[in-house]
Amino acid sequence: MGIKLKNPPIIEAVCEFKFDDKFEDLIIYGSLHEKFKNDYPKTKKTANLDLVLEKTDDGFQHRTIEHNLQRFISEDGKSLLQVGPNVLTVNRLKPYENWGSFYPKIESALSIFLDITKLQKLKRIGLRFINKINLKETEIKLEDYYNFRPMGETLCDEIHSFIVGIQILKEKDILRVTLTNTPPDQDFKMAHSLDLDYFTPQFTTDNINNTMAWVQNAHSEVEEAFFQCITEKLREEFQ
Repeated sequence: MGIKLKNPPIIEAVCEFKFDDKFEDLIIYGSLHEKFKNDYPKTKKTANLDLVLEKTDDGFQHRTIEHNLQRFISEDGKSLLQVGPNVLTVNRLKPYENWGSFYPKIESALSIFLDITKLQKLKRIGLRFINKINLKETEIKLEDYYNFRPMGETLCDEIHSFIVGIQILKEKDILRVTLTNTPPDQDFKMAHSLDLDYFTPQFTTDNINNTMAWVQNAHSEVEEAFFQCITEKLREEFQ
């Protein structure tokens, strides 16, 4: 994130662009590879499943849609792009360096993607940071570490597992915050996942400058939310 932490808890940063239109020519994957290969020399095909709710004559039913994706992966496997006929995702795995390093990767990948695919109808953008917070204590008081947490004095004395989440409307955008317990890494006693997902359901523009301005603002919103969710005591764990 923009405010530098010595040991940021981010295990994955994701920026996703989805389009109303899509490309049909499979040769485009080869053209993208030529542009991406210096930074992302490895490639891998994968499939992504989406669960959609559709209206039928009998009411509503769920349907699973499979999308084939092409992954372009850096030499160390920590940075990757995922490309489908109507989607571009830019991922950075742990160790996450900083926003000044991740943002140019997003901007460059989107510029190349738009130039080659000629897609124009951008309908959704999402910026997501998944944090894994490992602790060495066997027992803690959540209020010592989190401002955002399960509430209720009588219910929260002996929590075995939990998940708490909210969605906040930010004009036309949505910020989703989720905190839950998760298995700790080796040498730690407990861990929590703090997931911050900022997205817009509808976004239509063919101006990349407007698009990247949205991404910058989204990062500011996510960063502010992260520091609001944790206490000063927990923040010191990352210094």
